[in-house]
Amino acid sequence: MGGTLVMGRKTFESIGRPLPGRTTIIISRNEHYRQDDCEVCPSIEAALQLGNEIEKPIFVAGGGEIYRLALPIVDTVHISTIQTKVTGDIYFPDFPTRDFELAEEREYESNINYVYQRYEKSAK
Repeated sequence: MGGTLVMGRKTFESIGRPLPGRTTIIISRNEHYRQDDCEVCPSIEAALQLGNEIEKPIFVAGGGEIYRLALPIVDTVHISTIQTKVTGDIYFPDFPTRDFELAEEREYESNINYVYQRYEKSAK
């Protein structure tokens, strides 16, 4: 809440609307693509630049290709691993890499248990 959410077009369309309480930036190569109450950028770099101009925390919300493009340029990665089996064909890139160190890990019990992890870029 209160931040800037960056995601690819397919991820946005799977959600179907901008999420309340945050700015939504959609990445699309289609220069004519528009969605009400959202910003659209042609690349991850343009989306992050716009996010910096908005001056709110930026969160990247997928999909797989957007995660892959963002990993080399982000400082922090938040991962929630849901403890259930799902089917799908899009995956988060291989992680953690040697560029990141685990800074925090917590287990949560709810209707679907999950593990939250926060990784920080290593100071190499």
